[in-house]
Amino acid sequence: MNDCVNEAKILELIPDGIVAVDQDLVVLQINRAARRFLGIPESADPVGMPVAGIMAESDFLRLRDDAETRQTGGIRLMGDTRLECSFQSSPERDLFVCVMHDLTLLQEQNTGLGNHLHAAELADALCEKQLRLVSEIAGLLGESAVEMQAAVKELKQAVLPDRKDQNG
Repeated sequence: MNDCVNEAKILELIPDGIVAVDQDLVVLQINRAARRFLGIPESADPVGMPVAGIMAESDFLRLRDDAETRQTGGIRLMGDTRLECSFQSSPERDLFVCVMHDLTLLQEQNTGLGNHLHAAELADALCEKQLRLVSEIAGLLGESAVEMQAAVKELKQAVLPDRKDQNG
């Protein structure tokens, strides 16, 4: 296999979206993940077209026109998909690449984890409240038992004054 075929296959296997453009901001390469993120049907071929036809070109322009900038990026929302986009240029500044990483699944996992943590905190607070209640009840029962024992002793002495209390 030649190197071009291998590179194309590798690009298709990468789960992150990749869009490569030249100095004129014409699409040179786009992989399947980028097509999915950008809503481009498999039947459409944006290679050879201006990048503005498939996505905002502002980050590409910044890389191309500012000699000091080598990379830029940020979070972008493409429909319901939250993407972390990283834009980079080649040292010769003749190739510009955008790599898109899907944060949606990670965000959903973190939300689920946050919900689990919240549920654990609620359960912990409920257990603490129940332990306090049990402690209070035990304290009341303990005081009642002592009071009941003293009352029974007095009652026995009152009813049977001439007999000694056999319980002590």
